[in-house]
Amino acid sequence: MVPLFKGRSALGVKAPFTARQWLATAMAFNRTQHTLPILIASGVWLVTTSIRRHDSQPAATIARILIAWGALHVLVSRQGVFIHQWWWSPLTPGLAVTAALLIDSIVTTAERHRRYASIVRALALVLVVAFTAWTSVTSYRQLFPPRRPIAFSTRDLGDAIRAAAPEPSDVALLVWSGIDAQVWFYGDRPVRTDVWSVADLQRRLRGDSVDLMFAYEQPWRAKATGIVFPRMYRRDLNELRAYLQRQYPLVPVATNLAEEFDIFDLRHPFIGPP
Repeated sequence: MVPLFKGRSALGVKAPFTARQWLATAMAFNRTQHTLPILIASGVWLVTTSIRRHDSQPAATIARILIAWGALHVLVSRQGVFIHQWWWSPLTPGLAVTAALLIDSIVTTAERHRRYASIVRALALVLVVAFTAWTSVTSYRQLFPPRRPIAFSTRDLGDAIRAAAPEPSDVALLVWSGIDAQVWFYGDRPVRTDVWSVADLQRRLRGDSVDLMFAYEQPWRAKATGIVFPRMYRRDLNELRAYLQRQYPLVPVATNLAEEFDIFDLRHPFIGPP
């Protein structure tokens, strides 16, 4: 761990961002993912326990270890946590435990004064329930928005890719731009993306390579067997769609898939190859 800490932490290692930019990004990511109440509660617990010489809570040592491990991960992975929100996840257990211990310590302190114990317990319960409801509703809305940003899911796109390329070695063309791994996972076929015009179609119909996730390429000399044209692009790419309609037949697919995509069979052109 020591060589990693020396080689990747902020100790004398140059980075393409300033300390101010890093701190601003770190705060933005943590406010979004961990929420401000959890960050404040965890910070208060850490400050109060550091002041006291001895903490009677049995879980205090475990909480400190979790926080220390998460902090070490952040220091070693300072560039990764600047780019990816999910790289902050090793800090999540420590933040959650320390925030919970703060609530527990407040309730325990209140129970020593019986006059306020019931009020504090009720208030703590209300706060926890309200926080849970807030985060649950927010997460649900992010996972299931009323209107999807695109007209189809990645799984639907994968089904369309397999319809355009029936055999595992067939190549599908995509009127699509993206390097996300799930496209290749659900599609499970070699694909050539970024077909936005007739010129792109003619250039990518035959080729020596196919696209891979994260913008890599793989040697693959073959003619594409089909092209996936999302119907959401009908108006913007009318020229390309009109050309495909003149040259190639549609691939028969299920009704739900046909409502989202036009899939053209490039193996059987009406008037010969373009």
